[in-house]
Amino acid sequence: MAEAPGEEATGEVVETPTAELPYKAVISHYGEIIREQYFPSRVEAEIYIVETLRGLQGLARDEGHLK
Repeated sequence: MAEAPGEEATGEVVETPTAELPYKAVISHYGEIIREQYFPSRVEAEIYIVETLRGLQGLARDEGHLK
């Protein structure tokens, strides 16, 4: 299994109805949560996840972990 930052990073949107902002974007790397951010809408949380994962993939590629 590769150990590149972008390879095993995942994201999910979690509903947080009791929080001030109702959606939380959770970014995990090899099962460990590395970043959480709250948003007012599911769409904003999803956009954040996509942009964050693309950034991790770019970092991994720049460091020579991905082809």
